[in-house]
Amino acid sequence: MNTAIRRIIDRWIEAERNNDAHPLADTLASDFRFVGPAGFVLDKDQFLARFDSGDLRTSSFDITGLEVREHDQVAIGIGVWTQETTFQGRSNSGNFRLGIVFTGNDANCEVLGAQLSPMMGPPA
Repeated sequence: MNTAIRRIIDRWIEAERNNDAHPLADTLASDFRFVGPAGFVLDKDQFLARFDSGDLRTSSFDITGLEVREHDQVAIGIGVWTQETTFQGRSNSGNFRLGIVFTGNDANCEVLGAQLSPMMGPPA
């Protein structure tokens, strides 16, 4: 994984753990979209605002096992997003499959989008 992507992931982990949007503000593309595990879609401003509202409380957060494939100016990562959180007082903790798309190069890299999917067992 190139160093710019590693820096972004480290900032993302820091932001989530500290409930602080600041580390992410300049790493998300202006047209960034986040698709949550229940299918909701947030634009950049909505995604960053969830830190400020106080509705989201994080006690533990990590992104692990991220495998990144790079193609010219685009990189696609797949990993595991693990969180112990509450939103508006209700638990939304869990392990989710993360898909994340980066653009740029090592000197100037940003996140275009991310999607979480529930991790389910194999079909019966």
